[in-house]
Amino acid sequence: MKRVVAITFVACLAVLFTAALSHARISMIPGIKVWTIGAVPDTGAALDALDKDWLAEKTGQDEPTTATVENGPKPGDKLTGYPDFDWKLVEYGSDLIDLDDVFQPDVDNNNITAYMVVYINSDSDKTLDLYIGSDDAVAVWINGEEVHRNPVLRGAARDQDKIEGVQLKKGWNCLMLKVCEQGGGWKGFARFSDHTGLKFSPDMSKIYEPEPPIDYISDFLAIALPNPSPGAAVEACNTDLIAEATGGALTEVDVATYGVDRGDRVGDAVWTEGSFKNLGGNNVNDFVTEYLGFSGDVNDTTAYFFTNILSPDERDTQLLVGSDDCVVVWLNGEEVWRNPALRGLTPDQDVIDIHLKKGYNPLLIKVSEQGGDRALTVRIKDAEGLEFDSTVTPVSPKDKLITIWGEIKGGK
Repeated sequence: MKRVVAITFVACLAVLFTAALSHARISMIPGIKVWTIGAVPDTGAALDALDKDWLAEKTGQDEPTTATVENGPKPGDKLTGYPDFDWKLVEYGSDLIDLDDVFQPDVDNNNITAYMVVYINSDSDKTLDLYIGSDDAVAVWINGEEVHRNPVLRGAARDQDKIEGVQLKKGWNCLMLKVCEQGGGWKGFARFSDHTGLKFSPDMSKIYEPEPPIDYISDFLAIALPNPSPGAAVEACNTDLIAEATGGALTEVDVATYGVDRGDRVGDAVWTEGSFKNLGGNNVNDFVTEYLGFSGDVNDTTAYFFTNILSPDERDTQLLVGSDDCVVVWLNGEEVWRNPALRGLTPDQDVIDIHLKKGYNPLLIKVSEQGGDRALTVRIKDAEGLEFDSTVTPVSPKDKLITIWGEIKGGK
């Protein structure tokens, strides 16, 4: 049945939209980018390597002792005697440290273990949560005390492991990660829940201020639809699943142009409002299980996320998107990006040049996944003055009467 919507709704649309506006953002605290890092090659399988103290074997000083302010390494110190792998200063462009790139950029290093050390100056005693990412297995020490160990084989992402209640003392502290690699990628990541009052150094002489938090869009209306077949994320990415679910009564471009309302249906799926609580490598799975009625590890599905961008002016800027796996982006009804990639999440993987008009700019993002983690991050580079709201359909009365919009969506 087609919905009948009073035309008088048009007159009060702007008032309701303004009242409902929310910043709808989640802040990401960037990870630590400056480290002293050394590596021990030929350490064998990652899970076995995690259990062996390679520092004691190579230097005579064990891991807990090395992970202290008094006895920690400095750039240039010997570890293995091989210059490529001895302790070195790393000032990396990304906070997800690619250890292959650090040691041998053109080599896929396997069966190797890295130790990542950073010194943290705190303006007071603090109790903070510590977030870790790794490929593969990881152990963590703070001031000589082991606070975390995860014997896992995985690809790396930010915030994979949360360590609650880590104690930092006033003055200098030492954080050490041990990252054991078996095959494929080799990466490490660390950040605290709050970097206020902290400074970082690879050697306690060169001091780095923490980078300010970065705001990402958090609130969306969303649905999830099954992929055409198991293991078919790329096919799903390139198929209009909304058209398939509605028998052609509605398309992806329709939604990207005219938006959706809470409770609208696409087949059995219902557009539901929700918020990303984190920017980690499985946050889409967290979203669909919290808001869309799914449970467990949700695979072989495609999620659509919709919001409105309200801009006070016309501007050219960039949309930065990260995804696991494939992603398609529409803005103002036009497809502006398509990347049928099978990949893990790195925020800001795709940089998309966009044009925002003054007023409403409907944004639709499609993320297709076939197995493992599933994730999405979205932000606008020049976001000053922008507001985001997923709850009001951005119909332009100049172009479309509300009654016509009701007919467009009536096929749902």
